Amino acid sequence: MAKADHTVVLERVQEVTRLLLAGAEFADIRQYALERKWEVSDRHIRRYIERAYRGLRKIGRRHRGQLLGRHVMQRRALYARSVKAGDMRTALQVVRDEANLLGLYELGKGEAAALASGSQAEPIALSKRISMTLSAQARKDHKELQLLAHASPSRGFQVPDTMLPLLHLDVLAMIHVIEQLDRAVLYLHATSELSWEDRPGEDDGIQRRLLAMMGAYLYRTGKAGWRQFVEEAELDGDHLVSGNYLGKALALCDGWLCACAPSAEDVAAAMEKAGLDRSQVVTADDLAASWRRMYVHSLR
Repeated sequence: MAKADHTVVLERVQEVTRLLLAGAEFADIRQYALERKWEVSDRHIRRYIERAYRGLRKIGRRHRGQLLGRHVMQRRALYARSVKAGDMRTALQVVRDEANLLGLYELGKGEAAALASGSQAEPIALSKRISMTLSAQARKDHKELQLLAHASPSRGFQVPDTMLPLLHLDVLAMIHVIEQLDRAVLYLHATSELSWEDRPGEDDGIQRRLLAMMGAYLYRTGKAGWRQFVEEAELDGDHLVSGNYLGKALALCDGWLCACAPSAEDVAAAMEKAGLDRSQVVTADDLAASWRRMYVHSLR
């Protein structure tokens, strides 16, 4: 086995460096050496790899601006190749990676000038991104929401396939509780004299009666629809509710409010008398079907 001269060794180290940057492992480099008839042992290949890593470490100690420029140009070269090959998916990934490298996704309002002047944008803390996301949702600012989403790193977790459906059921239970409390408040508001004292001259008898009927009817229907859903899905509905609601109002309302609730026909007649569409009366079957659709979606 002839000993390679200094120039040949340098060329091989450069080739090994390119292979490492392309993601090659030891076995890949050894195969590469065999194909090119380097006629070197595994020990020599490991020395080439070690020298290649030393060279990379030296490059890593260069001025940050030079490294940044190099990485940007590498990504733009990849982008050009991807577009030329018609691989738009890869091109988009390269563009996103370059934007992430430059900190563009971490920009808040007013930070563009700082980036343009050459100063580096600081990463936005998780708590700040949550606050900004809520504000953007309130403003319906879809562009900022998209930027914030890109600025948030993805995290991967290994969890049982039951976790997400169980969390979804907790959310459904909380929605059910909120809706039931809202219906109880509607009934209590309609039947409270105090809430109507500021309107003594208005003929509100029909409206108040309809509100009270709707509140009681929807409360009983909501309870029945939830019960129908959990029984069909073989779920412990009481456990779901008690695990997500520690209050006492529902227990107090379950008895007397369900007992005084009118029938669906009585509610439909009252709605028609008030000039409303009686076909809009919701049934327990309707609510159970809605819960079922939302739950089944989480199982996909």
